[in-house]
Amino acid sequence: PTTNNTIASNDVYSNSAYSTGSDNIFLLYGVHNIIEGNYLYSSLDSGLDIEGLDVSDVVSNNTIKFNQVYANSFYGLYMFIASNNAWLSNGFYLNTGQGVALDENSQGNQFASNEVYGNAQEGIGFLYDAGVSSNTFIANDVYSNGSYGVHATAGGVGNTFINNNIGYNAAGTSAPDASAEIAVDSTTTNNLTLKNNRVNPTPGIDASGLAQPDSYLLNYSSGVVQIYGDYQVSGSTFAL
Repeated sequence: PTTNNTIASNDVYSNSAYSTGSDNIFLLYGVHNIIEGNYLYSSLDSGLDIEGLDVSDVVSNNTIKFNQVYANSFYGLYMFIASNNAWLSNGFYLNTGQGVALDENSQGNQFASNEVYGNAQEGIGFLYDAGVSSNTFIANDVYSNGSYGVHATAGGVGNTFINNNIGYNAAGTSAPDASAEIAVDSTTTNNLTLKNNRVNPTPGIDASGLAQPDSYLLNYSSGVVQIYGDYQVSGSTFAL
């Protein structure tokens, strides 16, 4: 694997390869690398692409911080078989696809204090292969995206959002996402837990996709719990 490297303070832009385009930074099966303080823009593919080879060769334990990833022709960030990475204080904006896209077996990642806005599709999307699970999103600002703010598909389970602004910018100004702030896919089992997030009520949460057994969304804020979908409460207490 690619290990123990630092990529810092670069401008990487307008890359293309053959007719398909290429990413500004492509990290394949990398471990313990740092990507910090770069401007990644105008790629014909994704601004930042990190991928494992298979479940035994995972891209993991990398730190990606203080980067600006914008105006790329596909995803801002694409993750595939990527686990236990830390994404801190990055900007993902004005990309043609999703701002942040998590795909097959991307698990246990932490996203904190990132800004995800103005992307043509979802701000944060869990994509079409299974295993996007146990990821944590803390104090991110997700707003003004062209589809959903957060969209869970393909069996995204055990993902938690804590103290995020969804449909509001960092200043607290209303900046709704176009289709809904949060939605899930109706064809697979997905579940999300929200704790003390500020979610714009217009367009709010779209719960119509919670059609499968064990699909649910829990929303906890200021002592109030909202339960959407298939979730069983037993006993006299409710633990989050």
